[in-house]
Amino acid sequence: NGQYSCSRYDSDQADSLDPTESEQQMTLAQNLLQQRANELDRLKSEIYNSYVNDSSPQYEIDDYNEKVDTYNSKLTSYKRDASSMSVRIDQYNTQVERRNNYLIAHCTKSY
Repeated sequence: NGQYSCSRYDSDQADSLDPTESEQQMTLAQNLLQQRANELDRLKSEIYNSYVNDSSPQYEIDDYNEKVDTYNSKLTSYKRDASSMSVRIDQYNTQVERRNNYLIAHCTKSY
């Protein structure tokens, strides 16, 4: 079983403790979340560097307000998904630790 030598039973037990998501799935999800964070940063910078004021033409004010609304909406969604990702990471780490502890307790380390 990877770096461990186990009986068939212990190997099957260890395999049953595999995380519900793969490391690749976790990495992909984190990368997608980071892309969204980058987009939020870009939009925030665009809003911050805007020179719209009360004297600006209405279409510029409308465009600015639309960007602010978009940012706020995306930020709310991002915060929710970031929190969910944090839970997924904790769950993944717990599952990996549980599997590794089983291997340590029931199998022999291969060198």
